[in-house]
Formats: sequence, structure tokens, C-alpha cells
Amino acid sequence: MTRNRTPAAQPAVDAIGQLEASPEGLGGFARGILEGVADALDFAAGQTEGARVHTFPVRQAPAQVDVRTIRTRLGMSRREFAARFGFSVRTIEASARAFLRVIERLPDAVERALSP
Repeated sequence: MTRNRTPAAQPAVDAIGQLEASPEGLGGFARGILEGVADALDFAAGQTEGARVHTFPVRQAPAQVDVRTIRTRLGMSRREFAARFGFSVRTIEASARAFLRVIERLPDAVERALSP
């Protein structure tokens, strides 16, 4: 590690030093992991010079899915809908928005994926 480290990275730097001093030494793979940890700690502490940053888009689940509309389009009661897609009526009403969006767009694919 040739670059200046922040105090946040010190535990990783110390671990590298301790492992290098041990009879077993420190392999290249382990060194790479610990240096990556030190880099991440430095970055989190605000040291961004020389850092490579990768960003990935994150798609958010829809704010609201109209379960009744999906069920009506599929011609199913609440109980039939829940049974077909493998969850309870209560789950449908509470927390399955992203899954419901997939069911809304591709109900046959979901059914095939869930079948044994």
C-alpha cells in the first residue's frame, strides 16, 4: 500500500502488517481483499483521489399496484389469485408490489416459473 490512508482504513492496514509478519505470510489474494477493504474505508471517509467509482441504475418498485385490476383482468377472486401465484391473501394486500407488477405484465411466465 503506497498511497496515504485515512484513519478509517487503519484496521485493514494493521491486518495486512500483522499477516505479513506471521509465519504463514500473506498471499496475493488475501492482500488484494484487504487492500480493497482499505480502499473502501478511505472512500467512505471522503478520500476519493484515484478511486474508480461504478454506478448502476436501481429500479424502484412501483409506488402502487392495483391488485383488483390485475385480478379482474385475469378473472380471478382474491383467493384464486393468491393460490395461483403462491402467497396468502394478506400478502397480496400488504407487501408484494414488485412481484405483482411482474404478475400484471407476465402472469403466465410467473406461473411457469413457480410450477414444479
